[in-house]
Amino acid sequence: LGIVAVLLGLGGVGLAASILGSHLRGSDVTMLFMIVVVWGSLTFGRLAGAIAAVASTLASNFFFFEPYLAFGFDTTRDAIALTVFLLVAMTTSTLAAKVREEKEQQRWHAELAERVSKSLDTLFSVSQAISKVMRREELGPLVENDIAALMGQPVQLIEGEAQNVSSKTH
Repeated sequence: LGIVAVLLGLGGVGLAASILGSHLRGSDVTMLFMIVVVWGSLTFGRLAGAIAAVASTLASNFFFFEPYLAFGFDTTRDAIALTVFLLVAMTTSTLAAKVREEKEQQRWHAELAERVSKSLDTLFSVSQAISKVMRREELGPLVENDIAALMGQPVQLIEGEAQNVSSKTH
């Protein structure tokens, strides 16, 4: 999906640039393509950004640099401009994707910290409630309710005689 979106974005920029035609040079169009490269990297990740960088370089060369509608360069200056664009686009794509990945990692860490904090609050509440229990009969419902809240699912305390459970290796 990201690759398709990036290619559609490049197509839109290319179409707009071809409509403006005489007002833009090839190097101007490559800067417009850079917007799509950065957007693709930030939104869809490293692969979409890299594909946008390569596709925009090829599209620039084919449509917006002489000789038109052919791959090649009319001047050394154009060759250098497109080579530098590709290097900058790939570097920018990588950096933008890294920013995206770090943002996702920070979001994951924040969610984990929130869950741990809620669990610790529940455990603290359970330990306080257990310390106030005077009779064994009061312990069962307390443990079931509080541990269920901690686990996020129903818990049933089964009372019985203590048994020794051991595992044997065969």
